[in-house]
Amino acid sequence: MNNTRGVSNTATGVAALISNTTGLRNTATGGNALFGNTTGLENTASGYGALLKNTTGNNNTATGSAALLSNSGNNNTASGVNALFNSTSGENNTATGFAATRKQHNRQQ
Repeated sequence: MNNTRGVSNTATGVAALISNTTGLRNTATGGNALFGNTTGLENTASGYGALLKNTTGNNNTATGSAALLSNSGNNNTASGVNALFNSTSGENNTATGFAATRKQHNRQQ
């Protein structure tokens, strides 16, 4: 971890939370889970590559390999392999099931 000021983070798995600098209260379980997170807060990623590209998004939960892979939005929940895979800046979304809303086009509510 490149952690400089982040506290209360937990990482288990190769390169999990590796880029974190000041993010707080994040949990990453699985290889490359929350890999790109730098300042994101209170995210939970479980599964290989879950929340992989999240850098600044907050309060997201991803369960399943590559769930919320491209995310940087807030308050999203994805459960299932590739669920919300292409969501980049969407907020307040929930997706359940294999590849659920994989082609979501970043609609904000």
